[in-house]
Amino acid sequence: MKFGVKLPHTGPFASAEAIARTAVACEELGYHSLWVRDSLTRKPMDVKFHFTAGSMAAWERHEGPIVPDMYESVSTLCYVAGMTSRMELGSSVVILPLRHPVWLAKTYATLDRFCGGRSILGVGIGSPPYAKQEFAALGETRFMGRRGAVVDEWIAIMRQTWEQDSVDYDGQFITIRDAVVYPKPVQDRLPIVYGGMGDAVMHRIARDLDGWYIQWLPPERLAREWAELQGLAAGYGRAPSELVLYTEYWMAIDEDGDRARAEEQAISRASFDYGGTRDMPTLTPEQREIFEHASRVSLAGNGQEVLEKVVEYGDAGVDHMVLRPVADDVEHMIDRLTQFKEQVMDRYPGTVAA
Repeated sequence: MKFGVKLPHTGPFASAEAIARTAVACEELGYHSLWVRDSLTRKPMDVKFHFTAGSMAAWERHEGPIVPDMYESVSTLCYVAGMTSRMELGSSVVILPLRHPVWLAKTYATLDRFCGGRSILGVGIGSPPYAKQEFAALGETRFMGRRGAVVDEWIAIMRQTWEQDSVDYDGQFITIRDAVVYPKPVQDRLPIVYGGMGDAVMHRIARDLDGWYIQWLPPERLAREWAELQGLAAGYGRAPSELVLYTEYWMAIDEDGDRARAEEQAISRASFDYGGTRDMPTLTPEQREIFEHASRVSLAGNGQEVLEKVVEYGDAGVDHMVLRPVADDVEHMIDRLTQFKEQVMDRYPGTVAA
């Protein structure tokens, strides 16, 4: 198993300095990857309850008004590309229908050149409340009800942009003629992984993509869904080894396991309750299950307890686990990442050598 870290590019200590400090520390500690989330618009309360690293205690100590900084995803990865040399750099996930496919293909190819072929493109359609705001901010609402179909078309266009000298494409949503776009990625096949759930999503991944990125699922359900996805891939003539399973969980490791769990649970409860998420009529049963299980499945406890959870996820088939650090400040975050490396990664026999 590989282990990655979500960068603090949004949240209580989001800053260029914190991002750089985290990237350098993770490289030195032997982590395998760095990740960012993606959003165009965010209000102060959005970032208070939905962030990539931090804690509710960190927000309680915050002085002055909350500035809803969320550093742009691909720009952030380009920033850390120059200060790292071996870690993979991924997005989890870019809201694909918000982007022009040719521009995003060029941007990601540039990132892949800058980092020497270490990039992973995670894509998705976005959650309905935020997606509506973000389409409105762009003055573009025609894709809102067709986001899945748009994703399929955009992926095809991006593959053409990377793999062919010029792009000619006639689609439902866009027509492109003789577009010569360079640079091309270093990787012969730049990995595209998908974040989401549902039958259409699973068929999309099984047919065309390189992996599944999922948050908060318990190991028993994860194992079941992953086996079904691999079966679908076989039906499309693909080998199971062509797909990678990525998962993401909050991580709080502490000598006092109860304290670590309490810190993580404060985040999970607050994010689920914020903005009426718990009572949203558009929340699917699958999404509700993910939210309600967030605390139970997170990597919170003392070193031995967290290690035992990692073993469960490894047995379920996880290839690449991404951590969201629960921490009160940057120093606390680096300390917890160090503890996780020493007490979990170094003791777990399935850890891939960095």
